[in-house]
Amino acid sequence: MNLKTCVKAKVLTIGLAGIVTAGIVNAEDITNPTTENPMATEATINDTNTNQNSILPGDSHTTSSVKSEKRIDYKGATSAFLTAYPNANITAVSYTMKYMPMYEVEGFVDGQKISVNITESGEIIKRKVKTIQDGDSLEHMAKEGWKQLKSFVQGKGFLTAEERLMSKSFDVNNVITPDQAKSAVEKALGSEFKVASWELEKDKDLLVYDLDMVDNTGKKVEVTVNATNGEIIRTDMKKHKH
Repeated sequence: MNLKTCVKAKVLTIGLAGIVTAGIVNAEDITNPTTENPMATEATINDTNTNQNSILPGDSHTTSSVKSEKRIDYKGATSAFLTAYPNANITAVSYTMKYMPMYEVEGFVDGQKISVNITESGEIIKRKVKTIQDGDSLEHMAKEGWKQLKSFVQGKGFLTAEERLMSKSFDVNNVITPDQAKSAVEKALGSEFKVASWELEKDKDLLVYDLDMVDNTGKKVEVTVNATNGEIIRTDMKKHKH
């Protein structure tokens, strides 16, 4: 074999080897269409870790999971209410964990009294709407005698149902947070008491938090806190059932 023929043979051999090698690589690609990314796997594992913190019911918090889910606080609940009923007046906000974490916001607008249940994700799951009606004045006196008497003495006559509701309305931006109310209670009773539920509303003309507290022995106490300055107004220790 001369030199020219030898060179051609070697070139042909190298070309065939390249084709065979490429075929093997392509076969591997078909068998394993995707290659696992170690960084992607690590990120997925980290995203599934849930950060559990000690959080007061009704305060804002976020739980991290595969998909982050933001939970609303009491202001978020009132915002959801006002989105559904623009120009409404708020008369009460409450939070409970008895059956499931749940807010209830009460208010009125356009001659209707409204009560709405809202989940921590901001979803409205129950509504109650009732037409505001003026009943008999004596009935009003029996239910809210001090307000009616005050109005009557001032020469304003008996309050209408909507006027009574207006006197109960408030702005949630003008109160301390549930967490601040809880801190005030802990200073007085001790940190062993935890919040089971709370309600924000006017007691006569004073805006207050009513907090239901319980310790790890089952002892219960109801505490009323001034919602503007955190002062404890009264405590009511419930009888402990053994």
